[in-house]
Parts: sequence; structure tokens; C-alpha cells
Amino acid sequence: MPFLEKKSSARAPITYYHIYECPDFTVGIFCIPKDGDIPIHDHPDMTVCSKVLFGKVRVEAYDEAPDLQEQLQLENALVARKVRDDVVSEETGPFALFTKSNNIHRFSAVESCAIIDVLGPPYDSSEGREIAYYRETMKLKNVVDNNGAHDNVVVLEVVNPPSDYVVEGREYTGERAI
Repeated sequence: MPFLEKKSSARAPITYYHIYECPDFTVGIFCIPKDGDIPIHDHPDMTVCSKVLFGKVRVEAYDEAPDLQEQLQLENALVARKVRDDVVSEETGPFALFTKSNNIHRFSAVESCAIIDVLGPPYDSSEGREIAYYRETMKLKNVVDNNGAHDNVVVLEVVNPPSDYVVEGREYTGERAI
């Protein structure tokens, strides 16, 4: 499989198999080589259900923190709470990213892995559903809100995807989905 082949010292490409798309949702498989990652990104006003088909992937997820955004008054940055940081595998059940929960996230392959995603509704820039990429620029310690002090607060800056981040689309040649 192409995504298992290490081509050079540059970041290995992610392989994407597009399985199905309709106005309501899309289905695809991301194949990520060991030590590869899909950088921190979002799915605005979308819900995503994911399932690891094989391998292991570290999932880091963030929720926007508008209460802290207002309190910290940071310009051109997003204050978020890191709400998930764990490793999942094919033994793990499906997991979901919702419009307001876990929506900003990153996948980092601990082992070469394949993840099937069902995403709805699909990206559509005319509807305001366009992907944004982020970089964690700061970790804040002992941030106090109505629920006490927190160490899971980060500042995310919107950035262009890394120049060496490549997703190669491949034709899906398996069973017809629908």
C-alpha cells in the first residue's frame, strides 16, 4: 500500500480514498503512515464520526472556550480547552466530533493506520464550512474560570497547513458504498 512506503525524510503523504458523497454527507478513508499526522484542523458546523480500521492513532481534541476568550482578550487567536488526548485503535469503538465538542482536532499515527470518516454536511465554502488549520502557540497554566483552575487551556493560531503536508487522493476500488 502506498501510504506504508517511506519515500524520503520529508513528511510522508496521507492517502485519502473517497468512497461516497451526497449533499448530506461524505465517506472516506484516511491512511496515515507511522509518525505522520493530520495537523490541528476543524470542521465548522459539521459532525464527524470516525472509526480506526487498523493501527493506532493519537487523537487530540479541543473545544473553543468563549468564556476564557473574553476574559483573556487575545487578538487574532483562539482560546481553547484541550478535552481529549489519547490513543485509539481498531479495538476502540467509533468516536464523534460535534459542531461544538471536539471539533478542533489532530490525528497523529502511533502506527500506520486507516481511519474511516463519515462527515456531514460536507465542506462547502459557500455555506461557511471551510477547513481551518491551527497551531498551538501557548499552553496556559492555572487559568481560573467559574469551575476552578485549569491546566488544559491552550492558545491556537489560525495558520496555513504545513508546506510539506500532502494528502494524496486515490480512487476507491472496493465495494460500491450505496
